[in-house]
Formats: sequence, C-alpha cells, structure tokens
Amino acid sequence: VFVVVAVVAMAALIYAYHRSRKCDLLHDAAIALALGGAAGNLTDRLRFGSVVDFFDLRWWPVFNVADAAITVGIVLLAWGFLVSGRNSAAAPSSDPQ
Repeated sequence: VFVVVAVVAMAALIYAYHRSRKCDLLHDAAIALALGGAAGNLTDRLRFGSVVDFFDLRWWPVFNVADAAITVGIVLLAWGFLVSGRNSAAAPSSDPQ
C-alpha cells in the first residue's frame, strides 16, 4: 500500500512541476525536496520492506533524511502558495472598471 502511495505522490509532484509555468527557485527546490524524499523512502521500502528511520532526538518521533526532505519541501510549497496568493490578492488591478 505504501509503495503505491509513494508512486502516486511522486507522479503528482512530477505532474505539478511540469504543469507549473513558474521559473521560481523556491518552488522548484520544494518539489525537488519532496520528490527526492519520496524516492528515498520508496527505495528503502523496496530494498528493506520498510523505511529505515535513524534520527532519534528523544523529544521528537524517529525520522530519516527523506522524511525531513519531504517535510521541508511540503512546508516550502505551502508557504510559496500562501505568499503568492497573498501577493496576487494585494496587487491592484490595472483594468479600469
């Protein structure tokens, strides 16, 4: 089940990247981080049957580099969408009404 979810998520990220007409480094980096993290976890799952988590901070759930990349990528994507939505809403329209 998790393999299918990872493949679908990766396909969605690739689709979103190609669909986007933005030339924005933040957007591209966010998609690359999320895609790379998903690929890393998928590789673990295919090789070992599960994802190998190895960072144990004691006060946070155990995670790995791929989990961190996915999280940072998705947070950057969300932040970029929020900021671009706010900027387009705040920009005055040049069309006379």
